[in-house]
Amino acid sequence: MKTVKIFFLIVLLFFACKKNFTGDCPPVSENHCGLFLILQGGMYGYMNKSGKVTIEPRYEKAFDFSEGLAMFVEGAQWGFIDTAGNVVIEPAYTVADYFSEGMAAIKTKGMYGYINKKGKILIEPQYYQAEKFKCGRAFVVTTSKKGYIDATGEWAFELNFDNAFDFSEGLARIETNGKTGFIDRSGQWVIEPVFEKAGDFQNGLAYAEKENKKGYIETGGDWAFEVDFMNASEFSEGFAKIKDKGKIGYIDVTGKLIIEPKFDAGLLFSGRRAAIRMGDEFYQFIDPSGKITGTVKFNSVEPFHGGLVRGIVNDKWVYVDSTGREVWRQE
Repeated sequence: MKTVKIFFLIVLLFFACKKNFTGDCPPVSENHCGLFLILQGGMYGYMNKSGKVTIEPRYEKAFDFSEGLAMFVEGAQWGFIDTAGNVVIEPAYTVADYFSEGMAAIKTKGMYGYINKKGKILIEPQYYQAEKFKCGRAFVVTTSKKGYIDATGEWAFELNFDNAFDFSEGLARIETNGKTGFIDRSGQWVIEPVFEKAGDFQNGLAYAEKENKKGYIETGGDWAFEVDFMNASEFSEGFAKIKDKGKIGYIDVTGKLIIEPKFDAGLLFSGRRAAIRMGDEFYQFIDPSGKITGTVKFNSVEPFHGGLVRGIVNDKWVYVDSTGREVWRQE
């Protein structure tokens, strides 16, 4: 059990930017290739959607598949395997990240660069920080500057702002001088930094706060609708999570309240299901009508991906499908 929790801590620290999970499970990659990470006897392997083990547990640390490859760790060095379990990129890096748009950030000799799926270095390690490629851009930081590079490693544009985030739906959120705005792939302001708070665009909408106004803006910066809640999340599958008087509920893309605020905790919808918690004990799943589905009660859980969800039940990994049927349980 100690090994499990140490691994979770490593994952959560390294992938701190990941959102929408309850705290003890490493998030499943959205591009998982039909294989799901399992833990058995202190070693990591993979199963398919039916719960059949396809790659026997033999890795001291391993991660979910993304774009056909998965990271694994051997002797403190990171490499990649394919869906058959073959090593395609030998463990030679201090740290690695998931593949995105055909490239993965890796760290060697204290600096980050990028490799392709054959392990060839495409962009030499030269950055102190290097994020995933999204929309053909990746945010990086050197000793003298920060900004976004293109897939060739050329600077697309530099930034002189406090914080920059991944592109989402063609726009990147930027924080500067205590305000938030959005830029396009050329680095031009599409939405000026006038908001005290804003989230990323999903479903063409982003949550924003300006002066005494809260609600969602469109990609042009105009208000789509206002909300009268304590706070709200980004959209996922047409629903956003809202919090009112300490309780969680859900609205649709018109701002209509679909599920009344009555939960003590909740995740975004994924796979037409959202994890919710009532009280301090267990997570269960609801459908878009707010009805509880399945009977498994999780101590912690993450969103559905590929038709399955991974969670923790009494310190054991458990997978269930969208009907609530248990597919696999750690022995």
